[in-house]
Amino acid sequence: CVTDLHGRIDRVICMNCRSTTSRSSLQGRLKSANDGFIERVLQGGGKQRPDGDYQFDGDYQFNVCTCLECGGTLKPDVVFFGDNVPKDRVDLCYADVESADAVLVIGSTLEVYSAFRFVQRAAQLQKPIAVVNLGETRAERSGYHILKVNMKCDDA
Repeated sequence: CVTDLHGRIDRVICMNCRSTTSRSSLQGRLKSANDGFIERVLQGGGKQRPDGDYQFDGDYQFNVCTCLECGGTLKPDVVFFGDNVPKDRVDLCYADVESADAVLVIGSTLEVYSAFRFVQRAAQLQKPIAVVNLGETRAERSGYHILKVNMKCDDA
């Protein structure tokens, strides 16, 4: 069982009705609703930053797309810092740890408790734990016996 504990950036969720859609679908809608926006920003002296955002001065008209189901506000389907992992997802993860033969963590330092608690529970249940991540993790510093694969997730 695979759980995207902190969500998925390739999905968008409505904050009102909770319906989801793909990020690429929303991107297409945004592009259609704001035809020529990037070109106008660049012509006005705006610059694209390394993270993909654009930095610019001035006022530009930008049309925000809303949920196709209810007209609500959309956001990436991820848990942002300061937000909580939805309770039903936490309960599912605890149940999965209980029934699993082992726990595999991919691409996490386990610094935040929202993820680390499942490794703690697996350790309490004496289940094997493996972590694929670059650099040291909280599980290692906590002294848990884990199989550590120190590499990029894409390469593992």
